[in-house]
Amino acid sequence: MTLSGRDVLLVGQNFHSAQAFTHRLHRWGFRCHFASNVRAAYDLLTSHPVDLVLSNTHLSDGTGVGRPAG
Repeated sequence: MTLSGRDVLLVGQNFHSAQAFTHRLHRWGFRCHFASNVRAAYDLLTSHPVDLVLSNTHLSDGTGVGRPAG
């Protein structure tokens, strides 16, 4: 199985500053997309499907299922 060309969405405030982490993902063939919060992630996901979502954001409902409030 190859992961080359896969899209990953990184959700949270700290991913932009985690350059070593994102550089490693790029080396492994991932295309990184960034969202600073759940609303921005939802907006991106409605128009661009991704293969993997990683988050360092605490979700208030604890599930990550459903639409964001507001």
